[in-house]
Amino acid sequence: KNIVIFVKKLLSEHHGAKVVYDIKCSSIVPESVRDLGGIPLMEKSGYTFIKRRMLDEKALFGGEITGHFFYDHLGGGDDALYSSLLMAQILTESTESLSELVREIPTYCTTPDLRIPVPGEQAREILTQVQGELARYNPQTIDGVRVEFPEGWGLMRISVTEPLLTFRFEGKTPSDLEKVVNVFLSALPEELGQQVESRIRSLYRQEKKNQIA
Repeated sequence: KNIVIFVKKLLSEHHGAKVVYDIKCSSIVPESVRDLGGIPLMEKSGYTFIKRRMLDEKALFGGEITGHFFYDHLGGGDDALYSSLLMAQILTESTESLSELVREIPTYCTTPDLRIPVPGEQAREILTQVQGELARYNPQTIDGVRVEFPEGWGLMRISVTEPLLTFRFEGKTPSDLEKVVNVFLSALPEELGQQVESRIRSLYRQEKKNQIA
């Protein structure tokens, strides 16, 4: 949600500017950018890709889910100290605390990255197969396969550092999330689909335990 907080500040001073965000970000990021009069640009996940897109598009700001924030006047680079000072300025100018600013931003139901070990060549074959199965949904393919729905989205991509397939899903409500997951499960090889479903069920069980605790 820090991305949205920064975007609110920067777009209030630069209406119509471009904002780059990585493919794993919540839909609340592009929705907020558009609502604030900016132009959201989705990019492949990774520091190098975000920075290059920033420069290519002459974008005002870029945000990555890992917590890197990129600025046009820093040559598309990120700087943790600058981000900290910018957040301090936002809080100084606001009558609300950081927790209050965060609470104002809608929260969707989003899974963390679900990491399934799959050898490299097999992972590429599966990705190609799933892309074909989901072609009717006009998926984004800049980094794996991301399918957008009115109620959420799902992403399947190959890890660039390990022999893994990673999955991430989001829905505006729990039932929306379930619908998105089911679309992907129907396109996956049976064994892989079972692994993904098992990870999600495990997350639900852990969440319920935390709520009880």
